[in-house]
Amino acid sequence: MLLLRPQLLALLLLAVGGCATQPATGKKPTKVLDELVTNAASASNVVDNSVLRTDNEVALALRLPRGILQLQVSCSSENANWLYVNTPSRMYAVGQSQYREPIPLANDTARTLRILPQVAQACTRTPDWRKLANFESGNGGHVLLDIASLEPQSDGDLKLWAAFDYPSLAYDAPYQAPYGSKVEQLQVNCGRSTYSWLTGYDLDPRQRVTDGRIEATPGARTFDSASSDYLVILQATCKPREQLSALPRAESRDKPVPDLENQPALNTAVARNVTALGLDAPRKSLTYLRTEGTSTFKGETRPLIEEFWFQPGETPGLLHVKRQGTGYVSQDTSFMGMLELSSVTHYSKAQGTREVEKLELEGNWKQMPVGEKLSYRLTRKENFSIIGQTRDTQETRCEVIRELPATELNAQLSGSAKEIHCSVVDDKYKRVDTRYFLEDYGLVFRQGDSRNEFYYSDSRIVRFR
Repeated sequence: MLLLRPQLLALLLLAVGGCATQPATGKKPTKVLDELVTNAASASNVVDNSVLRTDNEVALALRLPRGILQLQVSCSSENANWLYVNTPSRMYAVGQSQYREPIPLANDTARTLRILPQVAQACTRTPDWRKLANFESGNGGHVLLDIASLEPQSDGDLKLWAAFDYPSLAYDAPYQAPYGSKVEQLQVNCGRSTYSWLTGYDLDPRQRVTDGRIEATPGARTFDSASSDYLVILQATCKPREQLSALPRAESRDKPVPDLENQPALNTAVARNVTALGLDAPRKSLTYLRTEGTSTFKGETRPLIEEFWFQPGETPGLLHVKRQGTGYVSQDTSFMGMLELSSVTHYSKAQGTREVEKLELEGNWKQMPVGEKLSYRLTRKENFSIIGQTRDTQETRCEVIRELPATELNAQLSGSAKEIHCSVVDDKYKRVDTRYFLEDYGLVFRQGDSRNEFYYSDSRIVRFR
């Protein structure tokens, strides 16, 4: 059995969930969702105060006969996602009441949403987030104001979007929705020192709405009743625009995955085998990496975004890694970022652990000269909440193809990179992985797989530190 990578297993779980909610019409679930969105997509059905510009996307809600539908659509490409529906109970993708990843909608549906006047107008406005203050609690949070969102109303009020930006990823009850920031729309009357709370959205690190509430009947409150963090927003709103323009711009912050429980201990014999390689300590440290690209699962291509946080292990060649991708977060101890030796992964509705019990390494892993044949053979135990416990032996063979400047992978990287092609023995799809060993940083970046009928991906490094 070929053990699956977290991003592929997340896609499989989503596909299984989709099958479980196959409608009685016999149509594919996504086809039904596209029809529902298209039928509801009219300017008159856009819920008041629901439209939010986030990076290069617009979040909006559409009114249904018995509830509202939350969506997100790109301003520059034919991409749109079904987020959740309130009818009035919450239902995420594939009929689940707990948080699930967004469902991509068809290109035609995205085009239908983009021409809605409210969406088209939001796409013309670029957010301009400014930092007002740190959280009073002192936990590393920032209070932000989008000064481009300040919109005078006919009655003299001002509408605006503000945000509470958190230093790390967290999960909100009752849906366990991930969030790195909470963005809220307020309506303020400076003359009367009153404000109304209109809308609140939780955003994940990719600026996707994961949870939210739109107030049906907003009520006015006095400035005196506001907490200190809210008061900072209200007072800033009432300042002259030139003073707001002088405020520091909000910084884009990475949102580390919180520590995960139940990661198996690293097998001591496996750790000794890595130590025996005598690898050199990396010349530079790399603590964060973000990759972007696409993944194709059974012919369906989707965006692929992954983030990695690194800490050095007890010996050169061992790394502690936290990673986050579509539908999963994981924590592992790995061999150079190339092979997970011990890991725990959380999916939307499942959890799994993996532990390498035996590892055999062959080849010159220390020098990796061009043309060198490398291989690793492992016995791995997996405990997955849906499947149960399995154990498998797998052999992977690699070859160092060439040496190139690391700047070819990202202009800011230093040193050399070794291109490595790897294949799993007896893989029925005969896939070839392309990986790059970044010599200065002592870790491997996995670029993608060769095309095949089952699953392949292609990624590039877009940011690191």
